[in-house]
Amino acid sequence: MSVKTFAEDILEFITTIKESLTSAVKTIDTDHAYIHDSIMFSTYDKKTLTAGGTTKYSIVTPDTASGTQIHWRPTSITSSGDNVLTTIYEGNSNVTAGGTLTPYNRNRTSSLTSKITFKSSATITTAGTAIDAYFIGGGASVGGKTIGDTLIGKEEIILAKNKNYSIVIYNGSTSSNTVFSKFMWYEENL
Repeated sequence: MSVKTFAEDILEFITTIKESLTSAVKTIDTDHAYIHDSIMFSTYDKKTLTAGGTTKYSIVTPDTASGTQIHWRPTSITSSGDNVLTTIYEGNSNVTAGGTLTPYNRNRTSSLTSKITFKSSATITTAGTAIDAYFIGGGASVGGKTIGDTLIGKEEIILAKNKNYSIVIYNGSTSSNTVFSKFMWYEENL
């Protein structure tokens, strides 16, 4: 049985961090690493909202015993119009949910599944406390049609365990608005 020297350990480490084609040092950002680690999830939905209309989503985070911490990312929203407000509430109650949105593991080779429950078209009697919001003011596109979007950012919210959250998307426009929402989060096992 041979024992590696410190120099051999260093050489092995340097070899493993080099990219094979260019010999540059391999680097990926944190989100990319979460995908490789099979802990980044996403889901999406598309709704047409009448003027002044809303759509609501309900999220239930896993309990303390699961050991899972949810790191929520801002929602990516694209709308066919303007004046769309998205608000995230904590501690909602009296929820009747319409359909279930399936969370997808961003690492499609992984069998890990999300530990949150995500419902669409929810009826929520008590919204809870507003903890974040995003607004799409819109702008004129080709042909003068008003459109808008917001992108997922890195400023996350660590959600409390065993808690109800709701996402309310409100169409403040004077006309109908088709809204496409993409939701992303990662699940850290503590």
